[in-house]
Amino acid sequence: MLDKSAAAPNPNVASPRRDASHVRDGGAAVVILHPSEAELGGIVAAVLFYALALKAAGHAAEIWTPSQVLKERAESLGIPVFFHKGLRNAASPIVHPAIVAKALKGRRHAKAILHQGEKHWLFSRIWFSGIDNFVVFHNEKINQRRFFKHWLALSERQRLELMDFARQRKLQRSISIIRNGPLPSASIESQPRPARPIERIGAISNFGDRKGMDILIRAFQRVAAEHVNARLVLAGDGFEREACRHLAEELGIADRIEWPGWQWDPGPFFSGIDLFCLPSRKEPFGIVVTEAMQAGLAVIATDTHGPADIVVPGKTGWLVPVGDADALAEAILDAICNPAKTAAFAAAGLARFQSAYSPHAAGPAIANALGL
Repeated sequence: MLDKSAAAPNPNVASPRRDASHVRDGGAAVVILHPSEAELGGIVAAVLFYALALKAAGHAAEIWTPSQVLKERAESLGIPVFFHKGLRNAASPIVHPAIVAKALKGRRHAKAILHQGEKHWLFSRIWFSGIDNFVVFHNEKINQRRFFKHWLALSERQRLELMDFARQRKLQRSISIIRNGPLPSASIESQPRPARPIERIGAISNFGDRKGMDILIRAFQRVAAEHVNARLVLAGDGFEREACRHLAEELGIADRIEWPGWQWDPGPFFSGIDLFCLPSRKEPFGIVVTEAMQAGLAVIATDTHGPADIVVPGKTGWLVPVGDADALAEAILDAICNPAKTAAFAAAGLARFQSAYSPHAAGPAIANALGL
């Protein structure tokens, strides 16, 4: 059945106290399968966030991954990890003795398997048979994810698109929304910021084409012409970074832009800016928006899937049309010219983060979506 809400809690599922005990005896209520060796990005952060949020809700979760960096980050946060290089491909886990043995042991406690991609669908079908499998849609790709019965969307728009896909193909799928959020180390201590001049506008990105950093640079050209103290801080790294540097030079604003590079701990970045922008052309969720809200910043974002759910226009920030540099510039200028309003948006955004996107707020919703 297609529904917006998660399945009702199952009275036969163990209580949070019982689930938490699984950490001590080597099992977990939720196995989170992350088959990528990627070190950076929103999906990596989401894996860690889901585990922390489930823990906050009283449910033990264990990450299975071939990524050494993810392993180290999870261990630093106190999250159990099963690390094995064999998990990087689809075939070997099905027959690898160590992975199969781990699965046979883990299935005694597992109540749900949370997939970050479709790669281990068959492996889980064989060795975790009878246990509900859920797959997260971090992008618009469906591929083998259509073989899963339980789909997890990151936004209302994405949920509606998945519902339409399932309806057209006459697929019976449960579709629930779950929330991502920032990690504990992703920001300074949450507290409202007093009204102050808005001079440093920041964005952080992997500098892919979808992130729209070129649009932000074009918008900033107008902002810089009207406000001599305005500066743009573009953190992150990626294949479009040099092209963006060249664009800034062509527009004559290179001396007004800072390029601090990738931020393993973005706390100092957020504390050093006055306003946050996310100019993405496509954004399934946008964890960085919740990081900025946690840091007490007002947010300007494009009207894409995730930000449309997170940002409340006229209350916590601004939503502007995708690809519209003029509209983005207008929003930035509005924030600069009205620092009291910007501070009020930031305070409301912080309250929204605390009530919806912190691990303690998101954990029960994730657990409910998984039927725990």
